[in-house]
Amino acid sequence: MRNFIGFGLLLLSFIIFTTVQAQSTVLNGTWLGKLEQSGQPLFSEYRLRLELKQEGTRVTGMSYINVADNADLYAKMKLEGRFENGLFTFHELELVDSRQKGEWGWCLKRGELTLKQVGEFRRLQGPWEGYLDDFPCLPGTITLEKLNPQAKPVVTNAPAANPVDTKGEFGVVLGRKISHRKEITVPTSQFKVQVWDGDKVDGDVISLQYNGKWLVQKYTISKTKREFVLDVVPGAENQLILYAENEGQYPPNTAAITYFDGTQERSLSLSSDKSTCGALKFVVKKED
Repeated sequence: MRNFIGFGLLLLSFIIFTTVQAQSTVLNGTWLGKLEQSGQPLFSEYRLRLELKQEGTRVTGMSYINVADNADLYAKMKLEGRFENGLFTFHELELVDSRQKGEWGWCLKRGELTLKQVGEFRRLQGPWEGYLDDFPCLPGTITLEKLNPQAKPVVTNAPAANPVDTKGEFGVVLGRKISHRKEITVPTSQFKVQVWDGDKVDGDVISLQYNGKWLVQKYTISKTKREFVLDVVPGAENQLILYAENEGQYPPNTAAITYFDGTQERSLSLSSDKSTCGALKFVVKKED
């Protein structure tokens, strides 16, 4: 009995230790998403990326932000914060690099983001506020996501909006798993996509594969959009795969993809790193 109790206490200690260790690194890595600013007459939506390092409850890192439809307006900030009881509180310390327009500038932000598990994503979401010099900025909300490799896939029959974020394993390209895929609806079986650098140009080199064929290899993306004509082939995966040849100056390797959804032109970001690939799956819109 004494040995059994001792083993039980040892097992409990191990579980507590591993749980604490997991919680102390839960924010590590790259978080991608958007920042919205309520009532801003000039720009109201921004692309946001956080590169975070967590040690216990302390978090340090960098934030990268650009205007959603104008990647030439961007900023890079140093930040620090704390993560306790599922809440990430942070504040930006200083502006490291930026480009702005006229007298309009960049706010140093602080926020309180709640961590949630959504399918195979970890999501950080919550309000932010900030200051530009000594003047308060209009506040808003932040939504960021990161793949949780420990999460089990969630199966749902509910209809989803376009595009659909899915996670899992969708094949392997040159030894790297395709772990992140969005499903895109296009109006016809033949369509065009444009590939370019929607963030700050930092030397990202990519290869693109579609239905097992390389469209381009070791191509350095820039602000110039490169166009490809693709076909949705019945019975094929119809996956456009981004293979990162490097991670540029600011990891991960990220490309902007522009396509026409039948009503308007849309753009989204696709990211890959040196161990996994991101992909888009194209399907033809069903007639009503």
